[in-house]
Amino acid sequence: MGATINGAGSAGSQSMMAGALSIKTAKDAKNRAVAGGRSSSKPTKRLNYNYRDISGQLMRAKKSQSAAMVVARAKSKVSVLARSAASGQYNKKEIANALAHAKRMVRCAQQKTRNLREEEQEHKAHEKEKAARDQQLRNEAKRRVAQKERKIEGKIMAKEIQEHSRDKRRRNEMMKKRLIHRSQERAKMNEADMKYIKGQMEKDEGGEERYSPLGDSAVLDLSMEAAALAEIQRLDQERQQLEAQIEAEIAAELAMEGGDLSGGTAQMTSQSSTVTQSAPVEAASVDVAL
Repeated sequence: MGATINGAGSAGSQSMMAGALSIKTAKDAKNRAVAGGRSSSKPTKRLNYNYRDISGQLMRAKKSQSAAMVVARAKSKVSVLARSAASGQYNKKEIANALAHAKRMVRCAQQKTRNLREEEQEHKAHEKEKAARDQQLRNEAKRRVAQKERKIEGKIMAKEIQEHSRDKRRRNEMMKKRLIHRSQERAKMNEADMKYIKGQMEKDEGGEERYSPLGDSAVLDLSMEAAALAEIQRLDQERQQLEAQIEAEIAAELAMEGGDLSGGTAQMTSQSSTVTQSAPVEAASVDVAL
């Protein structure tokens, strides 16, 4: 029974020794591999990447076209960094950090490009709306000015017509008054002449001597009567000629103005005939006296 125990113990110790040997062998192999890798790795190049280059260009971009060009440059840098990372000549962490930054710059540039385009479209729409509104205001101002001008012109024309009508009425009144005055003056002169002739005839009827303008000593009553009648006819003809001349002047002035004063002229003619009726009355009295 003791032999059995000793045999089992010897077997366990052998297995433990074998495990320790294998662990040591593995460590030695790993150390040799690490040493071999260090001895075979090449020195890495220094990465020349300016992280402020794209951001500076993006900050200076004021138009969507400029921002789009920055997007193209950022994508170009991403391509260059990707090729550099594939070459294995640069530190992997450094190249990975630069590549991530370049990709973020691409997204930033694209975002600014979209924003600038949206702002430019809004600005164009605003300018278009403002131009349409300004044009509408100018058209409204022109319409109001034209309307005011038409109103002013209408007022001026109405005032001119009113002044012309007033002036025309004033001239007509002056013409009528002129006709009345001439008729009254002529009637007074006819009355004075008739009274003078009547006085002369009454003087001759009283027995006074009659003197002829030719120096004759006596003139027949019939010749005196004929002379008085001739004088009356002459005065009446002169009156009629004067009235006809005045009416012709009035008609000529009205024809030049385009007016029509036929009613007024007829009325004034009737007034003048009424005023000058004193001459026939005087003539009748002379006939009676004769």
